Amino acid sequence: MAIKIFGILIALFSIIFALVGMQNPYTMDLKNYALDFKNVEAHHLYAYELNASSVKSYYEAKNWTRYNDKDVFKNFINLGGDFNLSANSLEVLGEKQENIVFEGDVVYISDEVKIMSEKIKYNTANKQISSDAEFKALFNDNVVKGNTLNYDTKNKILKVQGVNAWLVD
Repeated sequence: MAIKIFGILIALFSIIFALVGMQNPYTMDLKNYALDFKNVEAHHLYAYELNASSVKSYYEAKNWTRYNDKDVFKNFINLGGDFNLSANSLEVLGEKQENIVFEGDVVYISDEVKIMSEKIKYNTANKQISSDAEFKALFNDNVVKGNTLNYDTKNKILKVQGVNAWLVD
């Protein structure tokens, strides 16, 4: 009797094993269950950029919202590093995050220049600041107001159009 039961179990095992062997595992529908956040929102962000001995830069934003194609920061402030910058709104556009748009009471301050405008664009690839809105720029004691601006931060070259200037000797 035990031999008959053992024979039946071996036969069932052989049939099941043959059926499983004939199946193609590559045709199975495998689903990716990884989390994919389309929109993320955070409040009261504080970030510090550190080097080996001190705090290099400080970043602050009241709100941050991530969309599929851009990041939006509200009440953005950057202190330290090569420049200080503040704006009511900051948008980082594109996959490579090369284009940054600052809007609403934008103030950019470096060692050489202070620029104030309602809208400023910054290209991270070529390190250029541009504005199509009216602006005010201060160089030492010199004041330049105009309609459009392009400032190369690497070479310290300012190009403006529609200029009103007050130069001090």
